[in-house]
Order: sequence, then C-alpha cells, then structure tokens
Amino acid sequence: MNLAIRNLGLGLSMMPIMTAGLAALPPTLSSAGSTMNNVMRQVISSVSVAALTGMNTDAAQQLLADRGALYSQGAQMLPQIAEYQAQGPGGMVGLYTMLTNEITTQTYANGFYLVAVMSLASVGLTLALRSGRAPGAKSAEREVVEV
Repeated sequence: MNLAIRNLGLGLSMMPIMTAGLAALPPTLSSAGSTMNNVMRQVISSVSVAALTGMNTDAAQQLLADRGALYSQGAQMLPQIAEYQAQGPGGMVGLYTMLTNEITTQTYANGFYLVAVMSLASVGLTLALRSGRAPGAKSAEREVVEV
C-alpha cells in the first residue's frame, strides 16, 4: 500500500513539474533544458536512494540496540525470553531472527511513510504551479545560444 501511495504521488507530480520547467524556457533552450532536467533527475534519484538507505541503516541499528538492551535483561524484563532460553542456543537464534525481521519491517515502513509524505507535499506544490504564460509576457524571440 505504501509503495502504491509513493508511486501515485510521483506520477502525479513529476510530469507537471517537468512540463512547467520546460515551458518556462525559451524555445532555443528547450533541448538543453530537457537534457539538464534528465541529468538532475538521475542525480537526485541516486542521492535520494543513498540517503534513504543510510537513514534505514541508522534507524535499524538504533532499534536493534534498543531492543537488544531489553533482551539482555533476560526474563525479568521480557517473560517470553525464558521460552527461547529453554531451547538452548538454537532458540536464541530464532529470537534474533525474529527480532531482525521485525526491525527490518519497521524501518522500511518508516521509510515508506517518509517518502509518501514527501510525495504528497510534491503533489501540493505541483497544484500550486501556474499554467500558461505569465500575464504580460511577450513571446520569446529566437536567438542563437551556444552551450
């Protein structure tokens, strides 16, 4: 569900943003603007994946440390630990696997919530874009531009 919300927000916001950006350029700069738009989109996509991965890793380490501190207190802190300890080392491996699975799920869910909120904000900003030419704007004259 979270992935659907994120993709909906991206789909509703990216095309109007790119169209508005290219429409603001004079016709002589449209090819250079389109190229720069694609380059920036790729760079920002790579940086955002790296940033979200770093945030997920940091959050997972913090959650693992917090919950691990609870588990290290033994049965007086969490009664269900006694069941796993009674099974020997294999039982504690099962507890560790369950713990890491819960933490991974929670960190990805938090990341999806963050991206969903950012997507909704971008949809709001997209709706605030003006359409058409600015009042009193003259048509652009053609000029030679060297890039």
